[in-house]
Amino acid sequence: MPAPASASCAFVVVRHDRAYFELWRRRDVPGVRPGALVPGTVEPGCNDTGGAVPAPTRVGARRIAGVSPDVAVLVRGQILIAMGYLPDVHGFPLHGPVVDQTPACRRFGVPLTLTGVARARPAGINVASVHASSPVPLVDHQVTTLLMDQHTHVDGLSRRGVPYIGDGQRVRINALRCGWRVVARHIVANGPIVPGTTVEDILGADWRGGPSIETSARRHGWWAAAAAVTAAVAAGVLIARRRPGAARRG
Repeated sequence: MPAPASASCAFVVVRHDRAYFELWRRRDVPGVRPGALVPGTVEPGCNDTGGAVPAPTRVGARRIAGVSPDVAVLVRGQILIAMGYLPDVHGFPLHGPVVDQTPACRRFGVPLTLTGVARARPAGINVASVHASSPVPLVDHQVTTLLMDQHTHVDGLSRRGVPYIGDGQRVRINALRCGWRVVARHIVANGPIVPGTTVEDILGADWRGGPSIETSARRHGWWAAAAAVTAAVAAGVLIARRRPGAARRG
């Protein structure tokens, strides 16, 4: 049996070296039809109290009709999205609860251009900003959490025809600054396309079990975003770490 879920463990499964994170309930996404079983899907053990991490356990993941299992799977009535894919943007094959990030500031939002290094987080990215230009500029080199919605377009960055941004990808982003929020409107590559984000990038080389996994996600700017995504459906935060050197990639 898998370790009991707790407030410190996100619902995550692993398949083919990809980590998938819970985002939506099946009943909240119209038209989702379960397909065939997806073999080889496991749920990593979780222990937020220290000590050894339990070994992964198999889970009954299923395909979602019309969606590649490399992009999303259905487990226990929940839709899990592979890290790197951007489920809120224009062009994603599933349409979850509608979110418009800029209804109050379309007219008064401040245009902003960011160039920097994307850092993967569940259902999106952060950007370690190399440069930010705006009438009210952000501080260069700060980490910016981007919000996205169906008005966000991603060009030249995709896998299997679905918008995708790998960890360490250099990007240029046209956005709107709406108070504390930075809402992406157009994202393009600003450097060579990087390899896909692996499970070890996210959970560390010892994700299969062993010494307690001490999180370093906070240092990479997506701890709060992971907490927010998970809390929306499971009231938890993420336990994860990057492999040594991953923060320097790209």
